[in-house]
Amino acid sequence: MPPEQHDMTLVASQPWVVEGEVMGKLAAYVYHDLATKRSVDYLEFYDKTGHLVMFSWFDRFGIQRTAVDRGILEQKDTLEGIFVIVLDGESL
Repeated sequence: MPPEQHDMTLVASQPWVVEGEVMGKLAAYVYHDLATKRSVDYLEFYDKTGHLVMFSWFDRFGIQRTAVDRGILEQKDTLEGIFVIVLDGESL
């Protein structure tokens, strides 16, 4: 699981641009993990209205994990607020 929000520090934020259109924002966080030398351990992606749509983190084995809102995976018109872990392009 990703770290608790209170353990993280926002280190960067920038627009999320796809084919010249701003789709939302990317936020990069660092959390205190002495076992890693990564500069960023956790990323969040937000849509234009500020809703979290996807996040990515490194698990305890150093494997990057990604979770996406189920509404996006099922190509719905709305977000569900339920996140599904995606591995190699396939949802679990």
